[in-house]
Amino acid sequence: MKVGELREKLAKYKKEELIKIAAEFYKQLPKAKKEALQNLIENPAAKPTPVLKVGLTLEELKIETEAFIINAKEGNYIKPNQMVPKKDRSKWRFLVKRLHKALSKHNRPDKDLGLQAQLLSGLYGVLCQAESLSYFTTPYPFSSVGISKDKFFESILFLIELNEGKAAVVNKGIELMYTHNFGGYYEYKSLQAVFEGFLTIPDLKYQAIEKTTQLLKNNGFAPPKKNSKKSYYAYNREKKNREKKNNNLATLGFAMHIGLFEYDEAIAFFDQHYYENEEEVKLYILVKLLFDEGLKDQIKQQLKQAIKRGVQPRQRLMDLLKVILTDDALPVYFV
Repeated sequence: MKVGELREKLAKYKKEELIKIAAEFYKQLPKAKKEALQNLIENPAAKPTPVLKVGLTLEELKIETEAFIINAKEGNYIKPNQMVPKKDRSKWRFLVKRLHKALSKHNRPDKDLGLQAQLLSGLYGVLCQAESLSYFTTPYPFSSVGISKDKFFESILFLIELNEGKAAVVNKGIELMYTHNFGGYYEYKSLQAVFEGFLTIPDLKYQAIEKTTQLLKNNGFAPPKKNSKKSYYAYNREKKNREKKNNNLATLGFAMHIGLFEYDEAIAFFDQHYYENEEEVKLYILVKLLFDEGLKDQIKQQLKQAIKRGVQPRQRLMDLLKVILTDDALPVYFV
């Protein structure tokens, strides 16, 4: 029944009947709406107080988040099961978006920033895993949810900083980046930019270098020996994940030194820790990193030294060197 129809019907009743109907209506209202109507009851000329939406408690959010993570890992959003009804399986993205919004609020009445960061980290982790594992019907879970990976990552670091301070952001931020592999080059750069935004003083960058060096040791990656009897497939299966984490950490350490204007140390860190079997490919990656930082002189130096060692840079690198020598400047683009 529409409001206009209700008005017409109520207009026909006597005063006693209207009081009885109003009392019965009032009984059916939830507490929040009763409180909102209090002003209107006492003063009919006043506007009713807006009803505040009451969300889930943090304990309810914890239960819902943990259930979602378990269901995702067990494939309950893509296969027939009794845990997630068929009609709800395609709605996982809306659930994640709602959970992210609720857990990101740092001023909740029942806030526990440590728990909120922990739950968000769990959601972040399962979405990262879903990029390579079949948890959902899409390999692009962050896009499906409508929250970019770097924004999701930033919301976690924000809560960690509020709860424990910037030093904790360094350790826990790097742990998050280390545990969950990056995608492509530009995705890594966007996550790194978010992380660096929290490192506002040099000491934090030095702490990040120490943490990165520690994780490089713990990772235990060892380049495959030449002429090894193990097949390349066997190497892939056993070591490729460690290699990727090793190189991500090496690139992160490089970036921290760059942020401290320690260019020689950055290049040395990269040379020592980054693994690439082909020296020319490793040179290209280093030049790309230096180009993104606008370090013309360092690019020129690295290319000249590589040529002296007998490395034959690809044509794009030679063209870049030619531009630097001719114009004493970097081109606008380099890919």
